[in-house]
Amino acid sequence: MDRDVRRDVRGVPARRVGVILLARLAAVVIAVNMLIAAVLFAPWILRRETFSGLIGRWHSTEEGRRHRFATFVMPVVDCIVFWEYQHCRKAYREEREARQVLYGESL
Repeated sequence: MDRDVRRDVRGVPARRVGVILLARLAAVVIAVNMLIAAVLFAPWILRRETFSGLIGRWHSTEEGRRHRFATFVMPVVDCIVFWEYQHCRKAYREEREARQVLYGESL
């Protein structure tokens, strides 16, 4: 029995552990993103919104200073998240749909 237990522990592939750690790291990054957005943009942030979602919302729906700020910052954020095309706009749409489902907010 002791040999079976040791075999099970050693049988866990490093790849699976890496996937688990990567998923947890992604959750931490999103939580930190939401915290930074809530602290820096407290008057304007919506529930369950990340910095990327805020920039996407400002670029898509706002005018004036907020739109100009988003126009300046959006390419920077999109370059940081280079693997996802139009990250800020996509984040805004996904967060808007999630708020609609979770809180019943209108689109």
